[in-house]
Amino acid sequence: MLGALMEHPILVSSSHSFRDIPEGKFSVQEESSLERSTESRSVYVFQREYATVDPALVEVKGLLSKELASTIDSKPYLLLLLFYRSFCLHMWIGGFLQVDAAVSVEGNSSSKPNNGGTDSEANRVSNLVNNVSEEKCYPNVGNKFSSNYDDQLVNVVFVSFYSRSLRPQSFFASHEKFVGTDEATTCVGIVVRNRRSGMTSVAHLDSPKVVDIGITQMLSLVLDRNSDCILDVHIVGAFEDASPQLGSSQSHVELGGYSLPLCTKIIETLEERGENFHIQTLHVLGHNTRWDSEGNAYPIFTGLLVETSTGSVNPARFDSTSRIPDEIVRRIRVCSSHEDPSWTGRLLETYDTQSDRFVIAPCCWTMRQFRIASTRRELSDPEILLSCSTSPSAEGPNFVDSIRRKCEYLIQHPVWTVTFPSKQPRVFERTSGGGWTRLE
Repeated sequence: MLGALMEHPILVSSSHSFRDIPEGKFSVQEESSLERSTESRSVYVFQREYATVDPALVEVKGLLSKELASTIDSKPYLLLLLFYRSFCLHMWIGGFLQVDAAVSVEGNSSSKPNNGGTDSEANRVSNLVNNVSEEKCYPNVGNKFSSNYDDQLVNVVFVSFYSRSLRPQSFFASHEKFVGTDEATTCVGIVVRNRRSGMTSVAHLDSPKVVDIGITQMLSLVLDRNSDCILDVHIVGAFEDASPQLGSSQSHVELGGYSLPLCTKIIETLEERGENFHIQTLHVLGHNTRWDSEGNAYPIFTGLLVETSTGSVNPARFDSTSRIPDEIVRRIRVCSSHEDPSWTGRLLETYDTQSDRFVIAPCCWTMRQFRIASTRRELSDPEILLSCSTSPSAEGPNFVDSIRRKCEYLIQHPVWTVTFPSKQPRVFERTSGGGWTRLE
């Protein structure tokens, strides 16, 4: 099934279009109340976490190219044109840009062919694919300003990308609403969004073992009383990490890599469930892989950002200011959850949708983690990469530093109940400046 989906012309076209989008670089910075008209909000998801967000609550201030900002400043009429384009885009979202021409994945006779009880692979594939219109409805007015996107940025307004083009959003309206994740090399970032309500769940899946229960966790708040609601799905990450250079070695998941088993499990789970899923983006494995001159494979994108009000999904990476709150403790939970039976097969609880607070659920660790941390602290950077990563050559520049910071924390806090007194969660609420503060 996965192989057929990877070759489906609609998903291939969608993946090519996704690949053409410049990767956004995002940060969340504290600002005084005088510098902002609305509170800036965002939700970031770490490995093995998930978060379900309400588009009415979550928003983030983003980044705009300096060249574009200066051009708009010198040519004010562009502001009107861009605003008009943004308005038209929102008016078209329910129509031509998201035409639902596929058979839904429901367990009723009208949505699946009657062929004696066994669907062909072609029919099963079509059930999972939403035939989104490929029309380029609007000119790419921002292309000329995106050549130095990563290193020429100013905090003016958010620039997002929807349906193949750079879309400067409403410059004098409220900020857009987003949730995202990154650092997914052999992992997968998955988005499930209720097209009717806009409720959006994002998870960072790192193992086939957490897929079944993890999808159920994601859907717990996304589903509504209407059983036929359409659930848009976007899957990004997991490059082709299987290395032919391993020869006869049976390591690295029997030469199949880490990415393929995870992607296979995700598709199998979506197919087996009864909900009305529509895969909009499948940018994984070969679609998300580039090779250097020596034949080494690397992921093209390792992160995504979801605009919850429209369902638009864009490639993204985040800096340390946006991987908040409680970064180190949340990273430690990833490795310690393997030893905590209360989290077996489950994604880590992190964000409370109704209260718009981060509620970092407790996770215990043993003295074994202390001993591992003490040993790793003495390793060189290359040794840490080789011993801690599933894809050492593909990790970001902050990978080793984050490992060292985790080790220092575990050495200083070997008893987990010091971090989670009385086994209670660590709760964070937003500050007026857009950051987070812990509630004691």
